[in-house]
Amino acid sequence: MKILKSILPALMVSSSLIFLSPPVSAAPKQKPVAGQADRMRIADKVGQNDLYGFWGNAAENEEGSLINTTAMHPDGTGVDTMILTVKAEGKPVIIKQQFTWTFDEERQVLRQTVTDYRVVKNGKEQRDRQEIGKKSTIKVRMLVVDNKPSMLELTDEASGNRMSYFRQDVEKFLNTLENAAQKQ
Repeated sequence: MKILKSILPALMVSSSLIFLSPPVSAAPKQKPVAGQADRMRIADKVGQNDLYGFWGNAAENEEGSLINTTAMHPDGTGVDTMILTVKAEGKPVIIKQQFTWTFDEERQVLRQTVTDYRVVKNGKEQRDRQEIGKKSTIKVRMLVVDNKPSMLELTDEASGNRMSYFRQDVEKFLNTLENAAQKQ
């Protein structure tokens, strides 16, 4: 777990940097460069439809890599997948969490309940029944680029843990994973 402690903070810090600047600046508004007006902004309000789809993020350092994804479906179900690879060990640890979710658009809060939780380590899958049924309340913020949802920031209200995800094209993402696997 030492590797997780070194990779995960790097992922969280690097992916959250974009949210450090406030959505409204106290400084006088400067004229945007032609063609760049309103290209990027923090959404004033996130709608439930904005959350649908496949989101992901990744980080790598000299010790290993982390790929973290979430998919949220219109039927109120979803799946989180984390793939942690420690270079010294070679084989990845895969954590897969299935969940149900609802979104309160007024409060901008996602409520999530874990319905299945499995860990694959050294090729052996184990179900962690202690995780099943756990509930989370998560504050949602979104970066919009060219009027399209582009980055999702989720902050657990109980722990304060923050995770950021980028909108992903599933086919491109899977091709990238396949190409990376072939290089190893």
